[in-house]
Amino acid sequence: MKPKHFKYLQKFCRYKKQWLAQGGKITREFRNLSDYADTAGTVKGHYFHKDLLVARFIHDHNPMRHIDIVSRVDGFVAHVAAYREIEAVDVRPLPKSEH
Repeated sequence: MKPKHFKYLQKFCRYKKQWLAQGGKITREFRNLSDYADTAGTVKGHYFHKDLLVARFIHDHNPMRHIDIVSRVDGFVAHVAAYREIEAVDVRPLPKSEH
């Protein structure tokens, strides 16, 4: 946890207390305080909307196999992988994970 995110610890504890008071259960705890500083993402641009449209086409047509060439893993590939197997081929390397 980065020191700059400690400022969100009090907020985390307050939300946790509210959750438990409302009957919520916690079986494991992993504090990711950096989420408080992030946005939920962006929903703009033609790639986002194109990815959803084509993922819907694949869902509706239900092909026996889908091989994807050079689509973003954090976009189109993830949309399709949510409901079917997908083979993704790309010459670009995946970025290293921060976790």
